[in-house]
Amino acid sequence: MKLIRIATGSSSKQWTKKQLTERDICTKYILPAIKKAGWDIHKQVREEVSITAGRVIVRGQMGTRSKGKRADFVLYHKANLPLAIIEAKKNTLPIAAGMQQGLGYSELLEVPFVFSSNATALFSMIKPDFTRRQSKNFRLKSFLLMRNYGLNTNNGKATKPKSSQQ
Repeated sequence: MKLIRIATGSSSKQWTKKQLTERDICTKYILPAIKKAGWDIHKQVREEVSITAGRVIVRGQMGTRSKGKRADFVLYHKANLPLAIIEAKKNTLPIAAGMQQGLGYSELLEVPFVFSSNATALFSMIKPDFTRRQSKNFRLKSFLLMRNYGLNTNNGKATKPKSSQQ
């Protein structure tokens, strides 16, 4: 199990992946993997994207709003054209733990690709209403090399990369 060293003065503390929060997983593992895969962080990636504003709760003459839904990451093909949702979960949860949540967000944003990760691996799905259906586990090191995994687009439909088309 890989340890992370955090320097604090003369001594250092070690944490394992299982001790990290969901936000730590996003910052230390998923975001670097997105960058390494060649996504433009400033133009193609957004974090903590609000999907809904939350319900309005009225009590007497007072009103508040509940917490809205937020996707951990949304990847964009270009401005205002979302392509994929990435849901992160703590390392103590299974790889696919965020898949149902991501699928719900993908319905609201009309996004074809959904990913769930716990920093060890990635679970991915192309929604059934697109041209092909896949569900696959693979290592985080190959995470988000989407152009090699089939996320080329053709009129909004998923297609295989040119090198693997027959």
